[in-house]
Amino acid sequence: MYVSSNLVFLRNKEHKSQNDIADAVQIGRGSYSQYERGRSMPPMEVLLRLADIFKVSLETLVRKNLATMNASQLDEIFNAHLKNAKGLNLRILPISVGNDNLDNVELVPKKAKAGYIGGGHEDADFISELVQFRLPMLPTNQKFRMFQIEGDSMYPIPDGSYVLGSHVHNWFSVRENNAYIIITKEDIVFKIVTSKPSAQTADPSLTLTSLNKLYAPYDLKLEEVLEIWEFSLFMSSDLPEPEQEAPIGEILNEIRGLKREFIALKLGLNDKK
Repeated sequence: MYVSSNLVFLRNKEHKSQNDIADAVQIGRGSYSQYERGRSMPPMEVLLRLADIFKVSLETLVRKNLATMNASQLDEIFNAHLKNAKGLNLRILPISVGNDNLDNVELVPKKAKAGYIGGGHEDADFISELVQFRLPMLPTNQKFRMFQIEGDSMYPIPDGSYVLGSHVHNWFSVRENNAYIIITKEDIVFKIVTSKPSAQTADPSLTLTSLNKLYAPYDLKLEEVLEIWEFSLFMSSDLPEPEQEAPIGEILNEIRGLKREFIALKLGLNDKK
């Protein structure tokens, strides 16, 4: 194993001190120093945090000797998340098919969310246990999956609605001002993508916006993304709430305000004559 030498290599590459890394991992500098010297092995939870900080896989951190690699090999490792986003190194998406060998649509309800983002999204057995169905109007040359959403950030689409999406292979093909179901390492979110990166961006991210204006837009790094599904339709048993008309008093106040502005403007013009 190459944990100790890799930690030194990666820390120097980032121009960080031992204190910087120890603080980021939330351990003491003395403990971290022991890891770099090879006198002790980090526990699994610390190894995972270190891999996240240095943006390498756990296998790379433990089993690959980075100090002996050439520039192209290192570039391959450090830009792996960009290649994944371009669809170059993506895993095979587990799916379910019917007796006619055509894809089913799998349903991921709220209660299955934690399992899905926790590894179920790449587990064929987990996918096979989800509810499966067909919708006749869907094109057969795309892969579809349905997710149950939570919260009111996409209101007027109600909490608990079922949102159908088609799988996006190349994340840089995401279109701005379109809606997507985005599977991250922490959550399943349904948002409008209002800004996207180019394939040349060093640290690419998406700007995500809600339909409900009470929620502020935010940026999501592509390295946090597991899957992206382009919105197709939603299903809900709740009727949308009717639009609320403004009270008559508010309308009259608006009219009075416009009238005052008009009079002021007219008087100003008369004074100039």
